[in-house]
Amino acid sequence: MIIQKELANIMRLPGKVRGVVFKTDAEYIRSKEGEEGLRNVQEKLKEWGCPIPYLEGKNTEWYPIGLRALSILAAKEVFGWGDEVIFDMGHAAPQYSFMVKFLMRYFLTLRKTYEKSPEYWPTHYTIGKLEAPDYNEKEKYFVLRLRDFTLHHALCPYYAGYFLRIAEFASTYSNMRVEERACSHKKSSAHEFVVRWN
Repeated sequence: MIIQKELANIMRLPGKVRGVVFKTDAEYIRSKEGEEGLRNVQEKLKEWGCPIPYLEGKNTEWYPIGLRALSILAAKEVFGWGDEVIFDMGHAAPQYSFMVKFLMRYFLTLRKTYEKSPEYWPTHYTIGKLEAPDYNEKEKYFVLRLRDFTLHHALCPYYAGYFLRIAEFASTYSNMRVEERACSHKKSSAHEFVVRWN
């Protein structure tokens, strides 16, 4: 259960996030739990004193970064979701995002998508730096490194699912999978996600 001190700390975090992330969260919550489920999450956020404009907000408007974490934390608390569901939520998010669909028209291959991914991150977030340090076609993997982004550990499975789905959109490879091999919440200097394929 989230406590008031933790809420205050999250909301004090510097940085902004685009409103589109809340639209994608709302679509996923509706698909899993229906309209009533979305209302229950909104009520939880109001109870915490941090309402999110899931449906009223604008996709391209900037909102406090802390709301990004609280959206997921509220859903976890209301529905008892574990990391597997949060991973699935991240995995589903690109299919709901008009920004992803727009950008993916220009990134036609997995390598090009990978190389361009650091430019994509700031279209959604004002903090954090996404790096693309290692793409190995022969050994069938690539690494994404996310620096200066310690928002909340509950988001780690979300981003793992998100990065995997983007890779799946951009490739024809089979059996793609992802693991977070380093985490800034576990004393690493950055998050590192490794995507592999057959």
